[in-house]
Amino acid sequence: MPAPDSPVLLVARFLKSNGYDKTLATFLQETNLPASSVDPKDPTTALSLEKLLDEKRLFDLSLTLEKVEILDHEEEFTTPYPTIPRLIAPPNTPQSNVLSVTLAPTLAPWPHPVLIATTADRFLRLYTPTGTLLAAHPALHPSAILSVTVLQNKWLITTSMTGHLALSTPTSPTPLCTTRPHTKYATKAALHHNHSTNTTLLATASYDGTLAAHTILYDPATGDPSFAHIATLTLPTPPEALAIITPPGGGGGEPLVVFSRRDSTSLYYHALAPGLPHRATANLAPAANSWAAFHAMDLAPHPTDRSLLGVVTSHVPAMKFMLVRVPSSTGEGEGEGEAGAAVLKEVFVGAPQSAYSSGALAWRPCGRGVWVNGDDGVVRGVEVRSGRVVAGLRVCERGEKVRALWAGRVKSVDEEDGEGRRGSGW
Repeated sequence: MPAPDSPVLLVARFLKSNGYDKTLATFLQETNLPASSVDPKDPTTALSLEKLLDEKRLFDLSLTLEKVEILDHEEEFTTPYPTIPRLIAPPNTPQSNVLSVTLAPTLAPWPHPVLIATTADRFLRLYTPTGTLLAAHPALHPSAILSVTVLQNKWLITTSMTGHLALSTPTSPTPLCTTRPHTKYATKAALHHNHSTNTTLLATASYDGTLAAHTILYDPATGDPSFAHIATLTLPTPPEALAIITPPGGGGGEPLVVFSRRDSTSLYYHALAPGLPHRATANLAPAANSWAAFHAMDLAPHPTDRSLLGVVTSHVPAMKFMLVRVPSSTGEGEGEGEAGAAVLKEVFVGAPQSAYSSGALAWRPCGRGVWVNGDDGVVRGVEVRSGRVVAGLRVCERGEKVRALWAGRVKSVDEEDGEGRRGSGW
């Protein structure tokens, strides 16, 4: 049985509804499509060519409106923000695809901000904000590093394509410890310090279809950290986006892992505790105004309001941004029923993407806007209050894609950021 949005099925329905019986008979024979599959179970919700074209017209209209609104710089998306890209490419550094990027405000032993990037050649490199190379490590993992998380401004937690986790110091080419909770592609990691229990918790997601939770333990003699695995969750489809939140309202500040799954329009909330017990499931689809199937490719908690999540989706051909309200309290049950999520904003941002894209977003420090990546080499700024695209930063040429994204503020006395304004960076 073909998928409900199969082009073959859509053409067959068009032929039947318009009385092209002879053409339909030939078409069914050539495509081996069963005649019984042409009639939808529920005609009121079935996709048709007419509905598809209507959605395309609405999508084109939304892009047109956004192009008009980008000229209307109205408050909220505060200035200054970076406009001039700075290429960081030290001499004798071979070109390689960047897989992840982040910035630590301080990172021992350096007292200044440190930019951390990983590339497809397996290197992890550390730079000053102006691009001076501080360190380069080629063999922390047996494969390329997919994510970097900073622990207490002293250590680096890295995940790799082979499913390994490693803990290392920024200056050492060898890890303090490694573990392998996944069999391949450990794509995401999120860190959380629980002040009520004075424990540091880590969640990791992998394309092997698992999500794992770990506690960070510290050696009493040396103070060095290590991993202690506490739970693994096996999922029907691989996890994609991942974050750790503490929802407002009830729940006693219990940290939750929130994640999405490939080919699912829902966000899943699980307690960050042994067994990763299920707490809630929120389906984004009822609030979405598009028929297309999608999943959340990246999500990030609001920098100051813990009741809000920013989400970017896998809508093709152009990304959608959603502002989602976090459930104020979560139950203790294990039920699989889904509820519609409170989507406060949703907008097509005009960032082109394909089925192979990796969407990313980063909040501006003020929380009034987000930056999103794109396959056209442009980083777009979205004003959250209005949902408008109000800035476009071209950072790549020759059809290169923006894969990794970080946004924040760099405070420095002696250095300036890429736009030439002291003390403001992204």
